[in-house]
Order: sequence, then structure tokens, then C-alpha cells
Amino acid sequence: MKTVVVENRQTLLDIAIQEFGSVEGIFLVLADDKTANQYQEVVDNAGFTIQVSLGIMSNLIAGQQIKLKSSPINLPIANYYAKRNIKPITNYEFSIDEASSLLRDHNQFDYNPLDYH
Repeated sequence: MKTVVVENRQTLLDIAIQEFGSVEGIFLVLADDKTANQYQEVVDNAGFTIQVSLGIMSNLIAGQQIKLKSSPINLPIANYYAKRNIKPITNYEFSIDEASSLLRDHNQFDYNPLDYH
């Protein structure tokens, strides 16, 4: 059995791709961890101890441990991530300033309908 420690802002899909090489691995993450422990106590960034269990819409907490026992679905991809120590992190939230700067950058000429004909 392998224990994966969640990085800050990682999602279940990130863990699935990282460990199983495929988004379909999310179901293996859920199945594997449910058999290992129903609830886990985790200390969040504010110092509060909370009990967490995994579900498909779970927000993961940095430092949370997920126990896995299944084999990768796509071994070449899983090996690629493992050998390069790649930890995908996709739960990124833009601040209001970042989002507004992206919107201000929009120009009417960025999109040309003729590009799609």
C-alpha cells in the first residue's frame, strides 16, 4: 500500500493523474482510500483539527494522506509523473486583480470568425 501526501491546492483529479496516469483513476482513489480509513483527522492552515473523508467533490487539505493500493491505469503516464516528481496542482483561484487584468487584456481583434471556416 502506498501513501500519498496531498500538496497544497491538489484535487482528486490531480492525484488520479499523478498516481494512476488517468482521470479515470479518481474512482480507484476513492475506492482505495475508503477501504483504508473512513475518516482522517487533519490540521488545516488555520490550525483547526477536522475530520475528513474522501468523496468525488472533496476539497483536499495540504498534508492529508491518501492510501492507495491499486495499480496504475496508464503506466507510462504514471511513470512519467513519478520519475520527474511532477505533482499536478489545478485548484488555482484567481484573485480579483488577476482576473480583471486578464479581462482588460481582451481585444475585439483577438477573435476572428473567419479562423473557424
